[in-house]
Amino acid sequence: MIPLQSISIITKNASEYDIQLKYLGTHFVCELSVKKNNTAHDTSGLFPREDNTFRNFIPEASSASEAYKLLISKLNSILKELSPTDSIQSIDNPLNTEFITAKEQHEIVKSIVQSPVVIKVNGNEML
Repeated sequence: MIPLQSISIITKNASEYDIQLKYLGTHFVCELSVKKNNTAHDTSGLFPREDNTFRNFIPEASSASEAYKLLISKLNSILKELSPTDSIQSIDNPLNTEFITAKEQHEIVKSIVQSPVVIKVNGNEML
């Protein structure tokens, strides 16, 4: 079984993304699924995709925190490109925090996203 951390992200414009951060023995990879796209813009040109899932959303990373930082940075950039008023509003870890604690996530997000972001674990607000 591949160790993974599931992450759900909701934006201010109510778009929803499901992410799987996976450890493949020597490196981390990330898949992002668009659960709900609340933008009027066509996102198909932003990434090569299969169905609604962006495989290899970020380059391979040597640590979970590096992968998480790449993920948040890339998603934040995409949101700004699609809509200047949209940004990450909340992050939930529905299956605990396998690799990155809520505190670590908070520090990474705070360094990238300009507005406050709620960090949850199992639906419970942590930070």
